[in-house]
Amino acid sequence: MTRTYCLLAVLLLSGLFTAQAHAQNAGNKEDSQPQRVKLRLEQVTISATKTERDTLTTPGEVSVLTQEYFQQRQAQSLDDVLRYEPGVTTGGGPRTMAEGPNIRGLSGDRVLTLLDGMRLTFQSGHKGRTFIDMDQLKQVEVIRGPGSALYGSQAVGGVVAMETKDPSDYLAPDMKYGIRQKFGYQYANEELLSTTTLSARLTNQVAVMTSGTFRAGENVRLGGDLDRLSNSAQDTAANLSKIVWRPTQYDEAEFSVQATRQAAQIPFQANSMPTQQSSIADRVNRQITYRLGYTHNDPANPYLDLRGFVYLTTLDVTESRITDPEQRDDFGFDTFGYDLRNSMNFGDPSTHHHIVTFGSEYFRNTQKSQGSRYTNEFFVYTPGQPCNPRAGLLPPRCGFVPPYFTTPIPAGLTAGTTPLGAETFFPAAEADTFALYIQDEMTIMDRVTLIPALRWDNWENRAAGRETKSVGVLNPKIGTVIQVTDFLFLTANYAHGFRQPTFGELFISGTHLPGSVFRPNPDLKPERSRNIDAGFRLNLPQVLSDKDQLIFKGTYFRNKFRDFIDFVSGGPGRPQVCNTETPNFRQGQMACPWISFGTSARPGFHLGTLLQPGQPSIQTFRNVPDALIHGVEAEFQWRAHENIVVSGNYTFTHGTDKTNGRPISNIPPNRGVLGIDYFYDAWGLNLGARSQIVDDQNRVAVSDDPFVAGTPTPGYVLFDIWANVQPARALLPELPKSWLQGFRVNLGVDNLTDRNYRRHLSSLPEAGVNPKISFWYSLNLP
Repeated sequence: MTRTYCLLAVLLLSGLFTAQAHAQNAGNKEDSQPQRVKLRLEQVTISATKTERDTLTTPGEVSVLTQEYFQQRQAQSLDDVLRYEPGVTTGGGPRTMAEGPNIRGLSGDRVLTLLDGMRLTFQSGHKGRTFIDMDQLKQVEVIRGPGSALYGSQAVGGVVAMETKDPSDYLAPDMKYGIRQKFGYQYANEELLSTTTLSARLTNQVAVMTSGTFRAGENVRLGGDLDRLSNSAQDTAANLSKIVWRPTQYDEAEFSVQATRQAAQIPFQANSMPTQQSSIADRVNRQITYRLGYTHNDPANPYLDLRGFVYLTTLDVTESRITDPEQRDDFGFDTFGYDLRNSMNFGDPSTHHHIVTFGSEYFRNTQKSQGSRYTNEFFVYTPGQPCNPRAGLLPPRCGFVPPYFTTPIPAGLTAGTTPLGAETFFPAAEADTFALYIQDEMTIMDRVTLIPALRWDNWENRAAGRETKSVGVLNPKIGTVIQVTDFLFLTANYAHGFRQPTFGELFISGTHLPGSVFRPNPDLKPERSRNIDAGFRLNLPQVLSDKDQLIFKGTYFRNKFRDFIDFVSGGPGRPQVCNTETPNFRQGQMACPWISFGTSARPGFHLGTLLQPGQPSIQTFRNVPDALIHGVEAEFQWRAHENIVVSGNYTFTHGTDKTNGRPISNIPPNRGVLGIDYFYDAWGLNLGARSQIVDDQNRVAVSDDPFVAGTPTPGYVLFDIWANVQPARALLPELPKSWLQGFRVNLGVDNLTDRNYRRHLSSLPEAGVNPKISFWYSLNLP
């Protein structure tokens, strides 16, 4: 804890010291204000209010990350994009297929993921959530805290809004044709990257582009003395195509298709390290999105700023067991929907000013069980018969025994099979949601910003053999930013969040594995939350010199949950913990009772359930009445010189299940980030370094039930460095702008010290030292 407390003290003292220094000198600097320097913390956000706003005057906390940042980081996955942001981390381990974002201790279906406004709502506990190639993205915005007043369900923890590139990102204003070729290599998984982009301005009104990306990687090298992570190699092919039509200077129509195919031999539970080949599958993910959008914005008409789109997202997953390809699952998840909104701008800017945004949204989620030929063979104890398994394979009493550990069948055991297919884990179901929302951005006397919002959602769930259920929910929000002085802002934000139960939580049923039976709970209530953010912001030019600038943000948040949806395991089965590090287990022998879930819940351990004959362990989901997550976030950026930027942030998050007083185990540890960047625009040069200081996480749930108990995680320190340059501008500065100017080289090293570490939200160690290089060439033609 000491290192993170010291970091927090440095952040707070820096803010207070510079505020005092600025106040003492403000009177002497009124006549010599330098030109305002743009820092990342004062970027413009679109997602936070669905309108363009400066983040400094936007209630609530939002991060804006641009494509320049992705290029500097050579982002391979969403973790590369988000890893330095306060209050945000990713879990799932080093397999990109398994990763997913965590915002303020909430993850999975509690974080809404958007792509160009389209919902990406694949619902699975351990198969990953984001199947997008980072080379296609122009910008990522992260809303920290509930966003349900504008976005509805799943935004209970926050929103990750991704925006893809369009033709204007590749074409200069006076050019007709463009080509960009990019190649890259990453050492940790020996990944080769190739991206080819073609763009054209066919007429003054029509522009098109298509971009194809291919990635081929091997098993990931882990940190320290560890070897490669088996079954972590992955191949990815992705394409983004767009056509943009501007019939007038005020109107724009856009049609886009985005497709991603990922293929890997990977565990059924992609965030695990299985010990048996029967737990490995050939998995293929195919995701395609179709989007048709339209905008109208005539500055002469302040009452009509119309934006809307209709979309279809399809995701199909195929898994075939490598030991028996005939045993496989085929399932999918589709979302069809639209979002239509208008903004009206009115009022007197000298006294009060309003931007009223109102709209409607509809989407249908369809979970498809496309067919399964997957069964699980097992042996079951027959009452009244002797149980005499081979020595070393089973404990003295008998439970369910997988066949690959017992051949021939021991006395007292008989054979059986149970279906374990898509129809069990991904039941066919549909959900329709219709919503109306309204928001008013009020600015009073150019000093006070007040933004109330309200959204009503009505959703209906349908599944075969189940009663149709319909629920309506209202979610309000109100936030304010008060500019006390030219440099000091006070902020407060109150927001409700909610989450619909997933299809799996409502309808999953049947035998998951022998002795583990799921019971559906169609009576689950929506999960609700009430969140309060309060803090201050500083925007200080000329702190120590005429050219420097400091931005500081500090926030306290408190998120209280009602009807929190939790997974529970009970019944006659008695959970056991067994040590998988024994020599027998390493040799593939049965040193433990039946492993119910076949995955490592913690390093060196598996979960097992030892059962009485014929008495299964019941698994289900339930509503927990009361839970609380609260914490502190602080971040700063200081342009110490026109070429040097120093940055840092600190996150403290604390979670408690109020029904029993236990800590919530998936809360990330305290973490600090420190970094420095050097920019030299004449060369297109950026040199950067970041350090993550992550504390121990010992505040986890303690229980005799391993399904409930959490696992402590030791702290660690990581270092990353990078360099980006345009060689022609650096080596041939006298050369006029020509075809050489389009060449760029990016270098970097992640985990510079090759640290062996495990993130708290993962059961697997992470990648070791990762040198990487990429270079691309961009050419525009008239």
